[in-house]
Amino acid sequence: MKNQKALEGFTQGYTVGVRRLLEMINHDDLYSLGELDEKLRTGGLKEEMEKTIPIWSSQVEGVIEQRWRGQSYKRFAKVLIVGGGALLLKNSLTMKFGHKAWMPQDAVLSIARGLYKLSTMKK
Repeated sequence: MKNQKALEGFTQGYTVGVRRLLEMINHDDLYSLGELDEKLRTGGLKEEMEKTIPIWSSQVEGVIEQRWRGQSYKRFAKVLIVGGGALLLKNSLTMKFGHKAWMPQDAVLSIARGLYKLSTMKK
């Protein structure tokens, strides 16, 4: 944010979120994304997560590096970490961004809230 407006170049989403993680786990297409989401939320994917999260985490960090060209995030006072992936990658993302990392209490719902606020600011 700058002057209470979102910086458009730094407020984008990519398809490397939790959906990508679930697709990686479901490489044989045995389950729907809905089934896998339920398993994830109830703790039913522990073994698969242990194997897949390190690979997925590298992909997420690669997108961050590509998008922010290394360390351009250092110019910001805070880096907001939101979405379902924020919960799963909390440790690695807070380590990457250090004291700049900030995760709201409900990181998943924050995306919807943020999009709503952004839409009202554009009117």
